[in-house]
Amino acid sequence: MSEVEEVKAEIVKSEKDLATDNLPTEMSDWNKEQMIAYREKLRFAIEHGVLPANLIDDKVNHKVSEQKLDEAIARISYGRSLNMSPKLALTNTMIVNGNMTIWGDALPAVIYQSGLMDYKEETFDATTMTAICTIKRKDMSKPETRTFSAEDAKIAGLWGKNVWAKYPKRMLQQRARTYAFRDIFPDVLQGMITTEEAQEIANNNDVISSYSKVLATPVVKHVETVKEEVLAIEYTPLSEVQEMLQSITSKEDLTKYFFDVKQKVKTSDTSQLLELFRQRKAELAESEEKV
Repeated sequence: MSEVEEVKAEIVKSEKDLATDNLPTEMSDWNKEQMIAYREKLRFAIEHGVLPANLIDDKVNHKVSEQKLDEAIARISYGRSLNMSPKLALTNTMIVNGNMTIWGDALPAVIYQSGLMDYKEETFDATTMTAICTIKRKDMSKPETRTFSAEDAKIAGLWGKNVWAKYPKRMLQQRARTYAFRDIFPDVLQGMITTEEAQEIANNNDVISSYSKVLATPVVKHVETVKEEVLAIEYTPLSEVQEMLQSITSKEDLTKYFFDVKQKVKTSDTSQLLELFRQRKAELAESEEKV
């Protein structure tokens, strides 16, 4: 029989209630209970209008799916690394073609917030249709310049398409600025790519909240509302694990079971779980030697 733990579900009244200041800096370091609690706070915030309603994918019942929660947590984590609040991250980041991206005025905002910008100068050569962006970083001895021209846009297959056809000068300026920001402030931007660039790249890499999928999702499937403001979290007891281990007769099956069940036990039981698997692995090895 499963072990059920009842925990209080926090009501989220404002974005302040989603603050993560008292949690580990990296979301990948959160334990299962912390991840579950935050996911449920996030679920409440989305379904009750505290966060952008565009995360709602069941319009009839006004519910958010586990997939959308994974995506939201990934974006919040990414935004957190850039000193963005949860709401700012959800309105200024986007997952495009498998890439976590930043868009709009959030890009320069992150740079300015770092305090490393000394000065920035942007000019435009109408004769050659070339945008020029020159930046001086405070800890650099001299300024650096990046350009992007109509010829560059043609080579990249951008010229005359969609928004490039309507606002060519603006798009050239943005691209020159983006290149400058990315080349001169790689430590601040942590390898980010802009939404516009990602939309031009065919890339199907899955970057959506890997830690959320591995750590929390198997447990969250067992979360249900019992009564107002209370959640029931269902865990697999160690006694059940121990019984299952005795029926496993190969190292391959043992490994598969370990990666499955380690997400379904309480965090406080992890050490004991590891010991049970070590013992069973030793027993299987001894049996093989006898054969």
